[in-house]
Amino acid sequence: ETTPVFIDSAIFERLQHFKDVGLPATLQDPIARAAIADGTCRAASAQKGRTFDGYHLWHHNPDRVDAVLKTLGSLPSTNQPSKFVRAAKNALPDVCLAGKVQETNQLTAYDPKATAATLTAWHRALCKPDWDDPANEPQQ
Repeated sequence: ETTPVFIDSAIFERLQHFKDVGLPATLQDPIARAAIADGTCRAASAQKGRTFDGYHLWHHNPDRVDAVLKTLGSLPSTNQPSKFVRAAKNALPDVCLAGKVQETNQLTAYDPKATAATLTAWHRALCKPDWDDPANEPQQ
């Protein structure tokens, strides 16, 4: 048997942040919502052998993205990590693959200025170690 890409503690670290911080902060930000849905599906579905191409959730916004984020938000409290991870691994893989197969947008849902701002923030967190909140933790 092969080692999973994300062990349960890594799944918890990622999805806990997405649920508790990412969801409330991205209600009106389509690119951040798609990124959270993409990361959620990759983390929670890898153990079931599910894989996604690079645009699996990006071209299917909002159908798949909304379904994934709704499911993520409805998972048990992150105050019970094991219960939370078991529920995520059970609920998310099928939701991540649900919805329309054909492209439902041509990336026009993503405002170029908002996309640039989001990518700048990610780049700063990843590449500027002296920034106030750099992405130094393994789950980031």
